[in-house]
Amino acid sequence: MTMDKREAKALYKEYKQSDNIPFFDMYFDDEKKRLFIKESPIADSQLISYSEIMDHMWSKDENTINKGHPIWGAIIGNMIGGFGTGFLGALAGQKAQGKEVTYTFNSHLTLFVDRGNTVDLIEHYLYPGSIKQGGLLDKSYQKMIDSIDERLYHLEGRKTPAEELEGDA
Repeated sequence: MTMDKREAKALYKEYKQSDNIPFFDMYFDDEKKRLFIKESPIADSQLISYSEIMDHMWSKDENTINKGHPIWGAIIGNMIGGFGTGFLGALAGQKAQGKEVTYTFNSHLTLFVDRGNTVDLIEHYLYPGSIKQGGLLDKSYQKMIDSIDERLYHLEGRKTPAEELEGDA
C-alpha cells in the first residue's frame, strides 16, 4: 500500500532513528511485526505487515565485458610505427581477447504480498549502479542479501534452502 508523502517521511524518520539496521532501505520492525521499504520518491514507500508476506524472489541482470588489451596494442604499435600505428594498435588490442569481467545490475527483490482479496507484487531495487562480481563490494552485498533472504523465509513460515538440506541429512 502506498502512502502519502508526509506519512512516509514520518515512518522513515521513525525507522531511521530506531535500533534497526537498514539493508537496502529496508527496515524490519520485529516489535510491531512490519517491514518498511523506503522508495524514491518517498511517497512510493511501502509498509507491509509480516503476516502479509507470502513469498519473495530475487532478480538481477548480468553483463560480461571483455577488457581486451588496448594499452599493449598501443605500446607495440608505437614501437613499430609511431603515433598513428599506436592508435591502430590500441584499437586492435581492444578487440583482442582479454580478461572477462562480469557485472551485476538492476538487482531487485519482488515481494508477493497478500492484501486480502488481491496479491500485490512489490518490486524494490537494491542498488542503483553495477557491481563487479567477485569483488569486495559484491561479497558484502551478497551477505546483506543472504541476511534478508533468511529473514524473509522465516517470516513466510518456511525453512531456508540451507535448513532444508540440513533436515534431509
